[in-house]
Amino acid sequence: IYECIPEEYKHLKRTELEFESRVYCPPHIRDCFNQLCKKHKVVILSDMYLPKIFIEGLLKKCGLEGYHKLYVSCEVHCSKGSGILFKRAMFDLSAWPNELIHIGDNIRSDYSVPRRLGIYAAHTKRPIDRYLRDNPLINRFYRKDRSVERSMMVSLDMIHSFDRSEDFWYEAAFRFGGPLANDYVDFIDRNRKDDDTVFFVARDGYNLKRIFDELHPDVRSEYVYAPRKLNVLIGSQYERHKRYQEILVPYLYPDFDGDPYEFFERNRDEISERRRKLFDAYASKLGDHDRICLVDVTTMKYSSQKLITDLYPDADIHGVYYTILDDDPEYPHDGYHVRDKVVKLWDNINLTEFFLTSPEAPIEGIDDEGMPIFKEVCDEERQRLDIYDSVTRGEVDFCRFVTDMFDGETLDFGYDNIRDWLKVLSSPLNFRSRKHLAEMKWPVDASHEKYVGMVYHPRDTWYHLRKTVLDSMWYVSKRLKGEK
Repeated sequence: IYECIPEEYKHLKRTELEFESRVYCPPHIRDCFNQLCKKHKVVILSDMYLPKIFIEGLLKKCGLEGYHKLYVSCEVHCSKGSGILFKRAMFDLSAWPNELIHIGDNIRSDYSVPRRLGIYAAHTKRPIDRYLRDNPLINRFYRKDRSVERSMMVSLDMIHSFDRSEDFWYEAAFRFGGPLANDYVDFIDRNRKDDDTVFFVARDGYNLKRIFDELHPDVRSEYVYAPRKLNVLIGSQYERHKRYQEILVPYLYPDFDGDPYEFFERNRDEISERRRKLFDAYASKLGDHDRICLVDVTTMKYSSQKLITDLYPDADIHGVYYTILDDDPEYPHDGYHVRDKVVKLWDNINLTEFFLTSPEAPIEGIDDEGMPIFKEVCDEERQRLDIYDSVTRGEVDFCRFVTDMFDGETLDFGYDNIRDWLKVLSSPLNFRSRKHLAEMKWPVDASHEKYVGMVYHPRDTWYHLRKTVLDSMWYVSKRLKGEK
């Protein structure tokens, strides 16, 4: 076939051979094939235009050995579809049709044609067809948009299905968190500059940094603590925060019992000095950086970028976010997804943050040495911490799996495909997954005191209604400002 195509396309042969060489054979198929070869004379018939020597190498790579003979149509100049290849094999084997059994997945060339010749034929469905039949939600995901990206996602999941574990959270992370993290890490890499230090903001940057460091070991990266609360404790724009006195005074004076507003006004200079010392201690832990690519997951007010800008006022700082809920041109940034409509249910945002968080408790503040102080672990956080090692392993293993499969090449699935893939996990029809996700609690307020199920549950109706109303008000306000 490559002799017949224009010269400018002939380089594609090398590309095709490279991708074909990464074919995967499930262990149970390999074992079954090799057992048959021990007891019977096995002949392989292939309607294929690639060289026979290449097919032989593929079979050897997959551990499929011990067969009697391989026929490749382009080498013997006849095909199964015409029936001539079957006749050629019968002649070489000195066998009658009723002495043969043929197994294949093409209904015509592997079933109808050999049966007409008197050969017993068994039609087997392609692995992908069986997989889609057994997984209706994934089938619907794939049929909605049969793109190359969705085909890759479904195929990778099918290959993994041959060797799954019984650990629900490992599997959820591998199958769903893995593609999410893989795609976002690829987006981060495409939006950083060569001499940037990549700042992964805790806690959302934990798994991302693990994966990024494996894929890009030569790029300098840091894991930094920059929660929203630190903007009040040490940030320059703390007075923009509502009721900042109620946060600052109890934090700096734990034994104080009185009116924080009055106390703040009477002790403003002392409080400023304490904040400065905390700021200096915090800054001393981060070192010197001229160019920073700051990575976070979801943002509306750019709190982590504001804090890092306070620390490095002369540095070139560029933010990279998975989801941007509102734009702020004052802080340079790129978003993997920019929200442009009202969020009706926050399941996907919660799931995204869950898969990209860390096995750490929420951050309460920083001590006099600039080190993070973690909140006391509540029951909801304990539940998450107990399973999070499985989540991290699952996502890292997926990225290793893809790296090995595609020889270090990165994949770009795209936000819409990742969003719909997560919906397979959280679908009301995915009863087992839905049960686990609903039982896992997730914080939905800045102080990490309000927890709801990871996905919608009737008991959380009031929370979702309130979020939708507030989000609608924000959206209307934004549109009105835009019209003005």
